[in-house]
Amino acid sequence: MSTCDFYKQPPPLEVPFLALRPRQAAEALGVSEATLQRLTQDRRVPVIRLDRAVLYPLRELSEWLSS
Repeated sequence: MSTCDFYKQPPPLEVPFLALRPRQAAEALGVSEATLQRLTQDRRVPVIRLDRAVLYPLRELSEWLSS
């Protein structure tokens, strides 16, 4: 192994998204951000809040759409 090979960066890991940001979630659901915000405030859509971050978990969104 040469010194050059030792310092090469490993390939980036492809980590699947577990949750979407509001803009992404609204686009995925086919609604406006305002509608998604209203659904969130009414507790009608699954949401996770981490400090100031609002996240919509993919698995729960999928289940919510199926119900």
